[in-house]
Amino acid sequence: MAVKFDIGALLDSDPGYWGGRPFVRGKRVTVQRIAIAHSRGETATEIADDFELEIGEVHAALAYYFVNQTEIDADIASFDAESERLASQANSQR
Repeated sequence: MAVKFDIGALLDSDPGYWGGRPFVRGKRVTVQRIAIAHSRGETATEIADDFELEIGEVHAALAYYFVNQTEIDADIASFDAESERLASQANSQR
């Protein structure tokens, strides 16, 4: 018997949450956080354990990331650059 499931049902996006960034539905974990953990060498199982997710949720987030990698990597780089700028500004005011 074939089981049908919409993998997209595991993810959500809402302009009112996380700046519109995609996240695991019902959890406070963005696709970006999962992608960053993956890029640091964490396995899907380790990510699931770290963020208290189901392994399917991690795989859905990673699939979304790989399909949209250019856009998500640019968003991560922009966030990192802004964080660096703010940290540098705060340090110069001390």
